Amino acid sequence: MNIHMALLLAVMATAFIFEWLGAKHTQKTKRNCIIVITVIITLFSGLRTWWLGDLIKYYTLFTKCNSPDWQNVVFETIENSGIRIFFKLIGGLNLPYEVCIFLISAFSASALALLVYRYSPSTYWSYVIWIAVGFYMFTYSGLKQTIAMGFVMFAMIGVIERRFWLFLFMVLTAGLFHVPALIFLIAYPYANQSSGRASMFTIIILIAAMYLLRNTIVGMLVEAYYSDGSDILAPASGIGGRFMLMIVMLIGAAIVRPIKFERGPYPKVFFIMVLACAIQLYSIYDNVFTRLADYFFQMSVLFVPMMLSPNTEDRVYYEWRPSYKIIDAKMYVILSIFVTAFALWFYNSTLEGCSQFLSGYKFIWEINANSLYGT
Repeated sequence: MNIHMALLLAVMATAFIFEWLGAKHTQKTKRNCIIVITVIITLFSGLRTWWLGDLIKYYTLFTKCNSPDWQNVVFETIENSGIRIFFKLIGGLNLPYEVCIFLISAFSASALALLVYRYSPSTYWSYVIWIAVGFYMFTYSGLKQTIAMGFVMFAMIGVIERRFWLFLFMVLTAGLFHVPALIFLIAYPYANQSSGRASMFTIIILIAAMYLLRNTIVGMLVEAYYSDGSDILAPASGIGGRFMLMIVMLIGAAIVRPIKFERGPYPKVFFIMVLACAIQLYSIYDNVFTRLADYFFQMSVLFVPMMLSPNTEDRVYYEWRPSYKIIDAKMYVILSIFVTAFALWFYNSTLEGCSQFLSGYKFIWEINANSLYGT
């Protein structure tokens, strides 16, 4: 069995045992489940060798940040300076590059754990979505975005609880590691709008405007971020990436849990998903827009369980209980089987699409530099 599929199955089994087979589903049970899964994910991602994808490039940067000329490297520019400062701090403690990988993996898993613990009505669904859609794969290679996505998860707490300064601090910190994370600044005002008819109108206007003005908007972004963006301005055919998946999720949510009846975090998470969908429209130009959308789309770890969980009295999440749902316990079981099967299929397709990249995955005890050169 593919080791990455084994990870998903292990997490699914752990969440299932805690969530459905526990004698009483309490916050303590949920906390223990999340702790176990966080340890699994941290070890799986954090104990891998750095001879994989962009991690080799990051190793070169780590070396430069701890060279005699480190000041010129670390403080060369403010753009993405967070990762260089982090590398210098670890190197200054005489710790190896592998420690950076482990700490970044632990930070990502911990940020997810806090978000799931505070707001998700289903640990199972949150982690199935996070792994099946492939968010955890950022920890394999994209260290800057992995850190930034973790800070954006903390920023989401500020969105949900209307803590603007927490939100702003976390987004700006994320931007220090990965400048595109600053796009999440639009999340606070948009997610905290009214959930009535007017907000549905803004959704339609937003998506229509982003589609009609797509060439202009892409041109502005390319000019601001790329020195030569001629190739990115030529869109491919189709509508790109995960757009249809996002549309299906939004339509399903509009049917089973209309936001006009809701209070609490659910409408805010719904609006975040709308932004993800709108930005995903631009993925036909370049994969960079999929990465931008992922800052919003990663909140599907809350959106899916909030949308699917049944409105029954035997659950403990009273504060966020939906005021209107058509999903009863029996329908929930049916949907659970269907969505689980879809998640397994989608994840397997993702693994097949990344097979060349993932073939280089090894734990730190499985490979060394000499073996790579056949010596």
